[in-house]
Amino acid sequence: GEKMSKTRGNVIKAEDYAREYGVDVLRYFIFREVPFGNDGDFSDAAFTQRYNSELANSLGNLLSRTLNMVDKYIGGKLPGEGYSGGELYKAIAARGAAIDAHMDVLELDRALDGIWAAIAEMNQAIDKEKPWAKAKTDPTGLEPFLSDLAASLRLVSVWLEPFMPETAAKMKTQLN
Repeated sequence: GEKMSKTRGNVIKAEDYAREYGVDVLRYFIFREVPFGNDGDFSDAAFTQRYNSELANSLGNLLSRTLNMVDKYIGGKLPGEGYSGGELYKAIAARGAAIDAHMDVLELDRALDGIWAAIAEMNQAIDKEKPWAKAKTDPTGLEPFLSDLAASLRLVSVWLEPFMPETAAKMKTQLN
């Protein structure tokens, strides 16, 4: 809420956050919170909120849930190269043009808004489809849905690479 200054003693040391949370998390927060080329606010509360709600809960849980369900319900079978996908995958992939357009004009925070909208859509699809119930009632219908989730997460890993290269690489490894 105010300018940082050594004299005031309100300087935040980036290395402290990078050491505790990792460089990817710090980079993510700065790109997400501060429009490129502008001033922005930084607070422990905002940092922690973004870390917990977006990185740990939205993305981390989505990746973990998807991989666990793929292992449990379809024997770890992930979609291969050239996967054309179903309705969910196509909806997520369609977001790519807008994300790319924001990246082209350095609207990095808006590109991340688009990526997180895709993540939210995937989490909502899991809540709507209830794969754990579908495994009992329609096991053959479950594989296309889980394949769409995994392929969509691959797209997310590509979109996240400029912001969180280590995280994106880990995601790609887990999804291949």
